[in-house]
Amino acid sequence: MMFVGKELLVRFTQVIEAILPDWDGKPETNEPDMLEIVNRAKQEWLASQKYFNSVSDPDLIDHAIMLTDAAQKKYMYLLRQAKSHGLKALQPENAPSEKEPACLPIQSAG
Repeated sequence: MMFVGKELLVRFTQVIEAILPDWDGKPETNEPDMLEIVNRAKQEWLASQKYFNSVSDPDLIDHAIMLTDAAQKKYMYLLRQAKSHGLKALQPENAPSEKEPACLPIQSAG
């Protein structure tokens, strides 16, 4: 009986090693790294700008302004956090300063 248990354990170990060849025994986290979080926030901010530029209804314009403002603040916050933690890979292209508007103001056609 003990022999069968040992064979089963050996086979189980072989199967696990085949499935997870690089597993180091530490639990894997599915949390994204800081760079990925900042990049997602940047994409949200850029998407909110596109949304702002695509709406014409006054209520939707208000919504788009609030959405863009919130996305920009989130991105700037995460960018500062990443820099304060020493993440130097962040060199965002055309990143606005906090004083720059997230999008250009609408000009009347006239």
